[in-house]
Amino acid sequence: GFNSSKPVSLSLSLSASLLNCTSSTTHLMSKRNPPKNGSPATPYMSVTLEQVNAVRRFTANHQHLADLFSGMVVPDTRSIITPGRMTLLREQVATLSRHYRKLLADITAMEHRYTTSLEEFGVRGERHRTELGVLEQ
Repeated sequence: GFNSSKPVSLSLSLSASLLNCTSSTTHLMSKRNPPKNGSPATPYMSVTLEQVNAVRRFTANHQHLADLFSGMVVPDTRSIITPGRMTLLREQVATLSRHYRKLLADITAMEHRYTTSLEEFGVRGERHRTELGVLEQ
């Protein structure tokens, strides 16, 4: 089992393999440093699920702390435009542009009809005055 009175340094490869453990008690075959002070040699150590979860929490907490103090600015999510939204906006712009061009064409056609009818009205009025002048004489 795991002896909590003696410190055990977990290497990065061991902590990475601990993060992938799923059973309640896992025996990882991890060679320890050679024994010191005449203590008995135990070439392998046993790791429990509680220890695995502790390593996971430790790693996650340090990752969160690193993220908090990294100085990276997170953009405001309200200002982010997704590709789907961008496509929708482009379609709306195209539709509004077509509608605008159609309205401009309608306005131009109305102006042309108005100037044409105004000219015809002027011509008819002149003709009427000349016919009226002929009748008065």
